[in-house]
Amino acid sequence: MGKDTLLRRLVLTLLGVLATAGIAAITVWSFIQGHAELAQEAERAQPIKPPQRVSFERGEPVFTLDAAAQQQSGLRTVEL
Repeated sequence: MGKDTLLRRLVLTLLGVLATAGIAAITVWSFIQGHAELAQEAERAQPIKPPQRVSFERGEPVFTLDAAAQQQSGLRTVEL
C-alpha cells in the first residue's frame, strides 16, 4: 500500500465517522425538541381554571374579591 492510499482511507474513514456523529447528533436533538414540544402541548391542552370568586354560605352566594380587584372596580366597604 502506498502512502496516498493509506491517507485516502484515513480521510474517508474520518469523513464517515464525522457524518455518522452528525446524523446521531441531529437525531438526538430532534428527539429532545419533539419531547419538549409534546410537554408544552400537554400543558396547553389542560383546561383553564377560573379563579374561585363565588362561593355559597347558608345557600346564599358570596363574592370574594382581592384588594386589587376591589380597587380596579371601585368597590369600597363603608359602615351604614
